[in-house]
Amino acid sequence: MSTPPLNGVINIGVRFFQITPVMCKRLKIANRCVNRGAKMKNELKILAKMRILFVINDRYGHGGHIKSFVSQFLALRNKINSFHIICAENGYLSLNRENLNLINSDLTCVDMSNLRLFHLSYRLFKAIKSNLCKYNYLHVYYGDCYFSCLLAKTYFKNISLLCSIMGGPNPFPRLNSASIYIAVSKEQLSQVGAYDKALNVKKGVAVVKNRLLINHAYINLMQKTKTNRGILIVTRFDSDKINSLELLLKVANLLPSDIEIKIAGTGKLFEKYKNKFSDKKNIEFLGYCHDFSYYYENTAVVLGMGRSILEFMINGMPGILVGFSGIQILDTIESVKFASDRNFAGRELYSHLSFVDSLKYIVKCVENFTPLNSEIVEYLRNEYDISVFPYRYADIVKKSYPKKITLFDFTYEYIYVLLRRIDFYLKSKRANLMKKIT
Repeated sequence: MSTPPLNGVINIGVRFFQITPVMCKRLKIANRCVNRGAKMKNELKILAKMRILFVINDRYGHGGHIKSFVSQFLALRNKINSFHIICAENGYLSLNRENLNLINSDLTCVDMSNLRLFHLSYRLFKAIKSNLCKYNYLHVYYGDCYFSCLLAKTYFKNISLLCSIMGGPNPFPRLNSASIYIAVSKEQLSQVGAYDKALNVKKGVAVVKNRLLINHAYINLMQKTKTNRGILIVTRFDSDKINSLELLLKVANLLPSDIEIKIAGTGKLFEKYKNKFSDKKNIEFLGYCHDFSYYYENTAVVLGMGRSILEFMINGMPGILVGFSGIQILDTIESVKFASDRNFAGRELYSHLSFVDSLKYIVKCVENFTPLNSEIVEYLRNEYDISVFPYRYADIVKKSYPKKITLFDFTYEYIYVLLRRIDFYLKSKRANLMKKIT
């Protein structure tokens, strides 16, 4: 057989076939699809072997980490071998078990009312320890529950501890106890080295952005032609969000009185701020909201930060990020990507718009409602669509391995983090005092 010529014509016997660029492209796409399909099959096999004990403090049900857990759990539940959830008494999961199709045997409810004070609970430790023997993965949604999980893990050798870090720019402990730490943003990942520079970050930490369900009913409602749309503000009335909260309510206070403003969210400071605005007829405090159907049809733009604003933007609603230090209009793909890499947390802004210009932009959104542009919506769906989460999760988990933790490791890490928290608290107090003096 003669040697094929270099111009792309392949000599097979007497017949010649021209391999065109279009055919090459199609072959590459077909090959990629076959490889992706095989990979997804393997990942489903990994999930089918997993027995997971989930631990989360959902006592304060308005937090974004609760919503993230629920969306991730619902995506996994039919693909994993077995599961059990340890959660708070009278928390979000126990109060919504029927809506989530959870039966009593799926949940163990523990008193977590004082967990935030010491980040350790004997009752929670006992509940984890008594259930853990039936599972091969312990997945804690980090925060208050982490050290109770770590203490229970000292009794078991063949358990992989997965730790989802749900908030804060630098929330990691010493980073040598869990098998895998799952961050929600590149911002968190960049801060890891501050705790343990000896850690190999690529092996120890993965980034899984918050995943959301795209609701086509919401999209249809939002696209209805309606002229008298108002503004929706979504926030948490908690002290750790005070800077953003003050800025949001300043915006609400200074907008024209003929614009209808709805404020959704709850927290310890809710009644205080509601009373502050009692004389404003155009402002309504909604408290906790479960169904936002009405607001997709009647809102021109949503203001807030974190997962709350993202939930609206992924369904096509224009969004404005009101962070700790200013306001960011999310109307370009560059500004959205910047915010996305930082979990829409508002600690850093892509660009600062003056307060007056921000108000003008919000009024303009109300006067001329336009859905979010398709390039931004497509980017957000590629980044956050919950349907791909199980495969991403399996890809991360297969890299984890059981790690033996001793009581000494637990004690050392607990004291280490406790001292860091005390140091952070004292520095914050000192900084606030200096502000008052100056």
